[in-house]
Amino acid sequence: MTKTMISGLLTAISLVACVAADPDNYTAIQLDAGEGPSGKVLFYRGNNLQASLADAYLGTEQGYFLRLDQQQYSTLEVPAGFHEFKVRAQGSVAYSREIKVNADETVCIETRPNFEELEWLVVPFVNALIPSFVIEETACPGEAMLGELASV
Repeated sequence: MTKTMISGLLTAISLVACVAADPDNYTAIQLDAGEGPSGKVLFYRGNNLQASLADAYLGTEQGYFLRLDQQQYSTLEVPAGFHEFKVRAQGSVAYSREIKVNADETVCIETRPNFEELEWLVVPFVNALIPSFVIEETACPGEAMLGELASV
């Protein structure tokens, strides 16, 4: 019985690893700012040891439009108003947050590994295979930090 459980666990981990290894499993979507008032959203990801090998996929309810690796950023012009953005790694559950974007302003969103999920800390091996991310509105990084990040 123990061999069957171990075999099943290894099979499940292998399947998850295969799904997580597909780097092009996302849809390119452009949010059109239109002719009304618009603002900018700057998505950035620093350098963290946790989830260092995983890409963060950012999106909306329409699909995923951006893939961020470590030390990358991207700016997106969107219509002013509320927008729900989500982030996930391949094979993980998406984390979403509603962000208000004011006209002619830039909102900065940090993408980082999710340190708070205790269930992932209990099984560190699974956390290495299936990392999870969160996004949070932060103060915009300075020019020095942006100079260290690559634009995508």
